Amino acid sequence: ADFMWQEIRSVEERITTARHFRVFPGEGVHSEALADVVKRVEDLQHQVMVQREVADRFVAQPRTSAYGAVSVKVAYWSNTRIVADVPATVFLPKPNVSSALVEFTRRDTTAVEGVEPKELFALVRAGFAQRRKMLRRSLAGIVTPEQFEHAGVASDARPEELDVAAWGRLCKAVHA
Repeated sequence: ADFMWQEIRSVEERITTARHFRVFPGEGVHSEALADVVKRVEDLQHQVMVQREVADRFVAQPRTSAYGAVSVKVAYWSNTRIVADVPATVFLPKPNVSSALVEFTRRDTTAVEGVEPKELFALVRAGFAQRRKMLRRSLAGIVTPEQFEHAGVASDARPEELDVAAWGRLCKAVHA
């Protein structure tokens, strides 16, 4: 079933009608919406076809160029893996990008316990808003030097260096 299927109104209704979702290769703008789907479903194990670039962001690990705020959000709610590459040649007309099939498996418990997801994701977005800056600069006015130290996070780290657990510790320190 197509994730953008119009006959069914809510995301929950869309989820209950399909196990696989297709997102056309040109629809990478939906990556944030797809990351939100992961948190809204109780027993999630679905596959989504997206642009390869978006798939790489969903499964990215810290310290890689594809790792960003969406990677942290997806890792908080689920385990992901690329199931298959889908070449552009299987589509008519042929797009200028390749695609990949990504499997999302909802975690029994979130990757970080004891944090409010909204607070965590706001902190992560703020950190990645200025991706090339050190965290002490991109999170100035949000995180104090003492909070960095309490969380065990180096203030001179860049946002892509922190895994979801480190972001969780930082969020706990800020909201303690």
